[in-house]
Amino acid sequence: MRRLLLLSSLLSFVLLSACDPSESNPGDDMTHCDDTRCYTLSMAFECSEDGRQLYQYIDPSNTFEMEFYKPVLVAGTNYIMHDCYDDTKCMINDKGFGGCFKPCGQQKTGTVGWCNQRNGDQFYTEAKCELIDGQYVYNAVPHYSISSAIYSTDDIAHDYYCPDGRACKDDTGCVYYTAFDGQSCSRFDKASCIEEGGKTYAQVCKGVGAGEHYFVASPCDFCKLSSDMTDAYCMEKCDSEGATKLTCENYSQREWKCSTQSDGQTYWEATQAEDCKYGCDGDQCKVIPGADEDCTPSTYQGKCMDDDLFLYCEAALLPMISINKTRVGSCEEMKRYFGKDFICMSGSGRVGCGAKDYSFPCNVEGQTVKRCYQNKEPGEDQISAAFTYELVCTKLTDGSLQYIVPDGQISSYCEDLGHANACNSGGSDCE
Repeated sequence: MRRLLLLSSLLSFVLLSACDPSESNPGDDMTHCDDTRCYTLSMAFECSEDGRQLYQYIDPSNTFEMEFYKPVLVAGTNYIMHDCYDDTKCMINDKGFGGCFKPCGQQKTGTVGWCNQRNGDQFYTEAKCELIDGQYVYNAVPHYSISSAIYSTDDIAHDYYCPDGRACKDDTGCVYYTAFDGQSCSRFDKASCIEEGGKTYAQVCKGVGAGEHYFVASPCDFCKLSSDMTDAYCMEKCDSEGATKLTCENYSQREWKCSTQSDGQTYWEATQAEDCKYGCDGDQCKVIPGADEDCTPSTYQGKCMDDDLFLYCEAALLPMISINKTRVGSCEEMKRYFGKDFICMSGSGRVGCGAKDYSFPCNVEGQTVKRCYQNKEPGEDQISAAFTYELVCTKLTDGSLQYIVPDGQISSYCEDLGHANACNSGGSDCE
């Protein structure tokens, strides 16, 4: 069944010739019309009024196709219904192509590229855009189209990640500065200050995605190489010798001092670096009052710091001794598991994460239930594997009852079966 569903998804969008159901072309054996609609290569397409569904009709006179698609046809019909998820919309262009389309980032047709940001990261998207109903859109779903009765993969959108805050330009993509920039390297390769085209660059081998790549900073006023040759960075000019400042980004705080360099000019030089456990707060590491202190789990009252962060008491069991410390939890991470927003909720002596839309109501305060969740269609930030978690019915400060995930903790992961049914039939535990 799963194989057929996959095939139906891949074949969901094919060329549909515009024709009047009352007319047929005897010389065209690729098109057949009945009293209802015309089918090209035994298929026809329609969109729902709200554009959220695409209907893929199979020519009922083609017994082979009807038998092939029978397992996935909507019961009692000759069509398959496909949902257009998220910000896509069902559309059919003047050539008869149907699919789930997204707006293009530029008002052009043909192969077009544009820059976009997701979760703070820069991406370059390249897609084949077309004009449908006055809108520039592209088919966001990988599919097969039919040309001269031969199946061939159609152009689909591609996203290219611009590493380490790399800039991006529409039509050209991620900005690279030298021949080495963005190329593969080895973790044993040293950092360096290089000259190219009369300009100076800082070049470092960094882990990006699944491997290591050279990252080259934009042209420098002056490049500084660390004594162990593991780091190189661009130095900015400064005016007052001996002045200091702090900067913080990417969970790292740095202290800088205005110092004279070999060219006789003064530049900001990094003198000290510190990792930030909880990220940055302006130019300094974020400090969470009450974190990493001794606590007693049975008496400690967890609390929300804001909609995302909270404090709870964690029991760390060691041989012959237990060390209990207050820890900082985050509800934002829950979106990776459930594909929906969670916020910190507290009450009844507990703290944890509940659905932001308050979609986990309950009736019995203190009731605990165990659930198993399976991501059948994971989104961009979701995890594919199934997992179990505990829910506790908690009386919130406003008096309402909501199930929350105490301390925002996932209980355990099921055996990684991909999209198979890793949860049991009751959805209470792993299979």
